[in-house]
Amino acid sequence: MAKAQEKESDAARFARESLEKNNKKKTEGFPKYDTTIHFTTILPANVDSATKKIRILPGENGQWFQEIQLHKMHIGKQWNKFLCLEGNFGEECPFCEAEQQYMTRNKKDGLTPKEDFVLACKYKPFPAYVCKVIDRDAEDEGVKFWRFSHDFSNKGIMDKLTAIMDEKGDITHPRTGRDLSIKIVRDQNKNPIINSIIQDDPSLLTDNKEKAVLWIGDKRTWQDVYKKYAYEYLEIVVKTGQIPIWDKTVGEGGGYRARTTDERFPETPIPEKGKDAENKDDIPF
Repeated sequence: MAKAQEKESDAARFARESLEKNNKKKTEGFPKYDTTIHFTTILPANVDSATKKIRILPGENGQWFQEIQLHKMHIGKQWNKFLCLEGNFGEECPFCEAEQQYMTRNKKDGLTPKEDFVLACKYKPFPAYVCKVIDRDAEDEGVKFWRFSHDFSNKGIMDKLTAIMDEKGDITHPRTGRDLSIKIVRDQNKNPIINSIIQDDPSLLTDNKEKAVLWIGDKRTWQDVYKKYAYEYLEIVVKTGQIPIWDKTVGEGGGYRARTTDERFPETPIPEKGKDAENKDDIPF
């Protein structure tokens, strides 16, 4: 085994600081999914395992990923993710307001009743990470965005990536970085999970100059690819537990409204706990 790096790289330090910060927080109509833009570790229905190879692209000053805040809600048959307006944009957020309402409405002597705390947690934002990657099986599709959630059990994707960087250094470097082989399997609940991430030997990002310029020069951020919903839209989601409908008769020029009883998505049981659908943070968004 190669000797661990004596000096922590900027990329590894950036990941570690974000992990440590988020670990401290532990105690404190559906969008379409475009796989030419988003890298996914979801398995097809009839596939039980797969291996995908990627290269994580570098960022400025070692900042190879961006951290965002998400809310989730189980609607119909799936977990839906929404960008937190407060955590990401400094704006009023219906989810955060609902969390605070439940945390404070029956608070006594500085304590929130257990039942209210459980309800509040349904609306609490959680951290996720976004990085740019090249899917080696689809290089012609260019730069893709990979989003994955923070794992408070310290067994998540970021924990695995940080461990590799601790040993191998900056795996995102365009000349001396490393490709990653991601092994995906199904857990006991038949949900796809990342079983392991193995680094390859150091290699060039690409020996094609045109590709290199295009990939490294991609200036997009998560704000260009993940949809920011308006306060009014999210307010309907929070109050009704359903995806709003666009109605041209609302206001001047149309607007979103709540679904009627006949328009609602049928409710289905929430998946079993553990490595379940909640952890598949790359879809839907």
